[in-house]
Amino acid sequence: MQAGTVPIQPNATWSNPRTIRCDDEVSNVPGCVYPHITPELVLPLSTYKEAAATYLFQQQYSDHPLGTKDEPLHRLANLDAQEANRDRTCVVAAEGAVETPELFVRKSSKIPDDSCDEYPFAASLEGGTPGAYCNDVEFELVDGEWIYAQANSTKPLFKEAQCSRGHVPLDLNSAAGQELGRLVQAQRMIDFDAYTVRIPA
Repeated sequence: MQAGTVPIQPNATWSNPRTIRCDDEVSNVPGCVYPHITPELVLPLSTYKEAAATYLFQQQYSDHPLGTKDEPLHRLANLDAQEANRDRTCVVAAEGAVETPELFVRKSSKIPDDSCDEYPFAASLEGGTPGAYCNDVEFELVDGEWIYAQANSTKPLFKEAQCSRGHVPLDLNSAAGQELGRLVQAQRMIDFDAYTVRIPA
């Protein structure tokens, strides 16, 4: 309506074929989204390196390709539940500890600031698998390709594993988590919202 004019039809209604969801649960500013559009977390290998390689390994090697269109992840908003998931999956021991199936033994002499990066993420409903049932993997960049290897001598890699624990430098582990946080804010993802994870080159 042009400023200063009198509308010919002061009341108007219309329909939107797409459902809109509005909330004030995410960020400090209320907003709206199309809830039927599934957000996508994009984590390039070139940027997130061992972290992204861990997620891609689970998607390509395992019978449970979590974070894909067929098996999306779902946001878990509760911070205490996230921490509980992380504690169940990543039982971290110092470098040189005797390897057992549940332990994630740091390899700081090979991987600077080695950390346990779990996938599916602890901040997802699918997270929290006990570490003994995860594949433990480490990666090496060879001729531009990330090559994976068994990281725990007591646990051969198995395709039925519902999670993976990657040996990942802490800064990359944190950076990937921060990118997920930005997606949550940008796409206004509330509790239980589905999302996918894509790992391009």
